[in-house]
Amino acid sequence: MNKVYDRVDFEQIVESIKEKFNDDKDLYFCNFEEILRNNDTFEEMYNKFKEEAIDEYVSKYDYEMEEIVNSYGVFKAIRSYQKEYGEFIIDSGCNFKYYNQLGYLVIEEYMSENNYCEKTKDSIKEDYKNNE
Repeated sequence: MNKVYDRVDFEQIVESIKEKFNDDKDLYFCNFEEILRNNDTFEEMYNKFKEEAIDEYVSKYDYEMEEIVNSYGVFKAIRSYQKEYGEFIIDSGCNFKYYNQLGYLVIEEYMSENNYCEKTKDSIKEDYKNNE
């Protein structure tokens, strides 16, 4: 890892995603093994839970986001944001809100680029096998 991501506890985010899978798996009509086998269903659930987990993480560690974004590069983060979501509007207000938005993007981008979806799936499968 580099200094941008040294401050992010990705393991904590993954554990949160896994907890959300455990909490939600009983709400689905298909069984959990089927969810793990069906890539589309798993990815849909993973993306939903990842968004929630990153939101929670950014809210909990909002004081870290400025440093994470500055290490990544503010302008690079804004360009990435614009590419992903469209215009990045800055009005007068608190800077921490903008750092949180950009911090979310930096974390999400890193997780996508480093295949955390598969890593999380593998970890869930391992946990599932160990708990049978």
